[in-house]
Amino acid sequence: MTITATNRLALSISPVDSNQNGILYVPNADGESVSSENYFTLTITNNGSAPISLKGGEPVPDGQTSGAASLLVIYLPESIGADSLSSIRLNSPANWKLKSFTDDGNYLVICPASDLTLPAEGIISLTLIGFVAAPRQIPQKLAINVLNVDASAIGTGEYDFNIFIQQVPKKGNKDLSIESRTIDGNIVFITPGGNTPNSENTVNFYILNSGRSLNAIPAKANQTYIRISFDTGKGMGDIAEAADLEGITVNIQRAYENGFTLNFERIGQIPTWKFTAATDVFLNGGSNDRIEFNIQKLITHLSPGIAKCYIEYYNIPGYNDGYSDFTLTKEYPEAIITGFFASSYAIVGGTEIGLQWETEGASYCTLEAATGSLLDENNQTIPAFQSFPTLESGIKIIPVPPAVIPASGGIVFSISLHAFSLDGRSSSKELGIQILPPGCNLSASNLNPVPPGTSVTLSWTSQNARTLTIDPGIGTVKDSGDIIVSPKNTTRYTLTATGLRTVTSSVVVTVDVLVINYFKPSAYVVGIGEPVTISWDVAFAISVTLNGSKVASSGSTDFPMNNFQTFTLVCQGKDGTSLTQSFDVEVTSAM
Repeated sequence: MTITATNRLALSISPVDSNQNGILYVPNADGESVSSENYFTLTITNNGSAPISLKGGEPVPDGQTSGAASLLVIYLPESIGADSLSSIRLNSPANWKLKSFTDDGNYLVICPASDLTLPAEGIISLTLIGFVAAPRQIPQKLAINVLNVDASAIGTGEYDFNIFIQQVPKKGNKDLSIESRTIDGNIVFITPGGNTPNSENTVNFYILNSGRSLNAIPAKANQTYIRISFDTGKGMGDIAEAADLEGITVNIQRAYENGFTLNFERIGQIPTWKFTAATDVFLNGGSNDRIEFNIQKLITHLSPGIAKCYIEYYNIPGYNDGYSDFTLTKEYPEAIITGFFASSYAIVGGTEIGLQWETEGASYCTLEAATGSLLDENNQTIPAFQSFPTLESGIKIIPVPPAVIPASGGIVFSISLHAFSLDGRSSSKELGIQILPPGCNLSASNLNPVPPGTSVTLSWTSQNARTLTIDPGIGTVKDSGDIIVSPKNTTRYTLTATGLRTVTSSVVVTVDVLVINYFKPSAYVVGIGEPVTISWDVAFAISVTLNGSKVASSGSTDFPMNNFQTFTLVCQGKDGTSLTQSFDVEVTSAM
């Protein structure tokens, strides 16, 4: 007898098994009816010291109970269908009434026909008969609500029981122990929400006689059957919702010459697969003592957890009905990167590349640079925690090398893609992008001195440069080319190439024009009698004089100083131009 005893008004059901689970017997396949000792009995006990009043009346639906009689509302297990309610009746006692309803599931309502009092320690036993249902050896919930009774006696008035629906056992039958085992694992991958493609799972398993008998286990053709079902619903302990389960296929892969026919049957809202024996052999015995099954297209959208697959067996001659089960573990699929590609694997520093990837089982992805950083197409830094879709056909990024790089040569820039599953597991894949070293060369068509305004061609080449400029006065240029310049003065032209780093190349175009590069003393103030050194350098002069004396285009000479003196350099050019520069050197007695 299974009992709920926390309230003064206690309810119990019988018969029960060794674990105190209730048993509701139904006629067996041979038509044997339920004997009186196995009638389903609901016992009401007053465990208190004061009587409990029960109001008489008529059974009413559970939505119309206000002001009605004291009611016992029995919500039946799913496997008891609406079509079988009419056969259920109250066998005893005579002064109680029963009526069935289907407006809120399938349920029974029982109440006393007239007012009565249940004395302290008093007991009322209600016996119900006429249950007809498909047997179900998986525990099911039977809920009873007690209404319109003193709340101090019943608390919430809710009483729950686990029950099994079993066929009337045949005398002399033995228990049969059947084992069930999975092949190649018991993991079922969850399909996350959204538009993620479904993860279709395959589960292979077999059943065998745990006794390993050499003798065959018999069957009765068209009567012996196996029923396969699952924990079904929306909870963590369920494998999937009924709608998802109805899309799967369950087949026998190998029956070792045994024959079975398959029928899909729904027990309440629970989908089941029934395999009925077509021969008189259930298990062959010996080395062929097994039946192998295959489940395909198993899809679940529920949370991680464990659930059971049940294999019930019925009407095996000489044996009691029974069941076996095995556990399935629901997990989010591992995040796998199936492809990670770049539009180019060798680039110029500072240029963008396209990335694309494909994943399986991932909920999101991130990008990370091993050193340096990544910029998006708007030149914004991509943080390591920024999430990206699990499928990307072409995102543009710019690799940014670290601040410190080798003085020469290229570098390999590493980009990692991380794919994360819903439970936080991740996998990674890395790409190496070679950033090439820049180079450049600038040359002039004439390195000899030329007259002012003479045309000179500058030519250049470059490698792996993002930008190229020539200074002074030319600006940005293409990767290679030439340009004509006509400088009026000697000019240094510099080609600057920017990429991984900045490199330059220069050339000097010398213009034949009179110029005093320098004219200076070693000091502008000297002591009496001390020498001063005068130095000069003149380009493109045909005549140079220092204080009237002819001198070379460049040189230096010492002058003893006793008085203040002015020094003058006069230069004559080819075209008749002349240049003159002067400075003074003072003499002081304080030196």
